[in-house]
Amino acid sequence: MSAHLPRKFIIINNMLNPEMSLFRIFVALIAICCFFVILNLLKKRRIVGSEFLIWTAILTSIVFLCIFPQTIEYIFNYINLASQNRYDRLIQLGYLFSFTTLAIVFYYRSKIHSHREQFIQSIQVPIQNKFIKENRDTIGKIDLMILIPAFNEEENISQVIKRIPKEICGLTPYVLVVSDGSDDLTYDESIKSGAKIIQHPINFGQCVAYRTGYSIASKMKVKYLVHLDADGQYQPEEIEKILEPLINDESDLISGSRKMGVYEERFKISNLPRSVGVVFFNYILTFLLGLKITDSSSGFRAINVEFLPMLTLKQEQFHSSELLIESIKKGARFKEVPISFLGRISGKSKKPNSVKYAFGFLNAIIRTWLRN
Repeated sequence: MSAHLPRKFIIINNMLNPEMSLFRIFVALIAICCFFVILNLLKKRRIVGSEFLIWTAILTSIVFLCIFPQTIEYIFNYINLASQNRYDRLIQLGYLFSFTTLAIVFYYRSKIHSHREQFIQSIQVPIQNKFIKENRDTIGKIDLMILIPAFNEEENISQVIKRIPKEICGLTPYVLVVSDGSDDLTYDESIKSGAKIIQHPINFGQCVAYRTGYSIASKMKVKYLVHLDADGQYQPEEIEKILEPLINDESDLISGSRKMGVYEERFKISNLPRSVGVVFFNYILTFLLGLKITDSSSGFRAINVEFLPMLTLKQEQFHSSELLIESIKKGARFKEVPISFLGRISGKSKKPNSVKYAFGFLNAIIRTWLRN
């Protein structure tokens, strides 16, 4: 008789007559115990209501499938993936839970990133406010700020600061060093060299140091900002090259290009993978932005500070691509000028290895592009 019934009725009949195995009973009991755990976490305010609802839905689904395992066949029947084979159903369940697990992982990665950003802000903002309060007499009086992020650069920072010209394009530079969790003498050497300095209590990443400097420049009503690395590879004597087009109102963002100028270690064996990667990313950004980009990872740039509040900067590393995409997508006039990039004065590079750097740089491009 049942052989003549429609397929959907056979499935429903099987659902209502399950053979409850010990394994399914065990899984259902685990799911029920987990429900009381997350209920307790909700009462203690360790999780929010949305998380409780998500986990409740997942655990309820698990219990339901333990009681009515052939529900999965009924679901997949509508997308022509149903099968009478028990192992096929297990595979289908595997797919379903794999996708669910991925969704949960991405959800919590997003939450972790959000909490980390809040943590950084909770440290950044008081530091910025304290600095601005201590230097309030200079608000609105700084035409040119030289921003130098630094992490354990005690051997280099003093030489870099002292090489900054006393006057650039008729402007007196105000040098601000952001020591990003340095545990050496970077802070002391910067003070001795006549720079203003901000100290992050821990190492957040170069991009966070930039963002601290950008925020201070905006709040102190600085006109022009140039950022320079602390290792001496970019030449302070060439600041005028990248600042002049800004002062002449030719551009809003000027980037120093090593390809157009001098790149001392371009063909050094250890630098070849990174050099090839930069060329590759230059082509990608040229295609995405519709502008010729010859040096997408330059750390020697000048920007009109009035433009900074328009930008949404989220990266902790790989700041150069984010700043480039954000600025151009927000309408900034962009220009590259030739500069010199020499070997470090002393010490080793803090940048990650070539593979990690490439993936991180690509990730920054994708995230920034999608955000815009």
